[in-house]
Amino acid sequence: MDIAIGTIAMAATVAIIAAWVAQLIGDLKSGSPLRPLAYLRLLRGAVPMIAILSAALMLLWLVIAGVFLVVGLMSGVSSLLISLLVTAVFACIGSSFCVLPCAIVIERKAFSGLSRSLKLTKGYRLPVFVTLFLATLVTALAYAGIVSLDALVSEFGVSFISSDILSEFLILTIFGLCSTFIFVTVSLIFFRLRAIKDGIEAGTIATVFD
Repeated sequence: MDIAIGTIAMAATVAIIAAWVAQLIGDLKSGSPLRPLAYLRLLRGAVPMIAILSAALMLLWLVIAGVFLVVGLMSGVSSLLISLLVTAVFACIGSSFCVLPCAIVIERKAFSGLSRSLKLTKGYRLPVFVTLFLATLVTALAYAGIVSLDALVSEFGVSFISSDILSEFLILTIFGLCSTFIFVTVSLIFFRLRAIKDGIEAGTIATVFD
């Protein structure tokens, strides 16, 4: 039960960050003024849809991974090959549907955001994957650096991350910052793909939040 609640909370947090970042980048690239109240209004519809579809995609990956695992173990396939296949499926799903939050927020898509994301990323999934991998690597290194710094400081009897009072807050803050960086990258990918595929530049969407 705790794992399920934690997963739902994490999905909701990611959805909120994704929606906020997509709207913020949309306004910044279109040159329109930032409108926090408009963001709050749109979050009501965007966040649940992003959370639901993201959870569905994660469930899809888990099912496929489970099938690979069962079939692999029954047929005697090496665990390394199974791991590579599961990772490849994750990379394929991630690169195919990464701009889903932006499609929901910027283009007001709902379930059709899935097909829209597939259309935009078609033919560009490898560079999209490489870009997202590098962004994730940067955030992972940043997080590892913070943890290492905390471990170093703790040698002197002071530790922030392991503190009972600050641990949850700091972990959530670090997660939020890392997620924000990744979703900024995703938003820029979305606008670039839209310009390539549809010829729609960011400057033409100034009224997207009106």
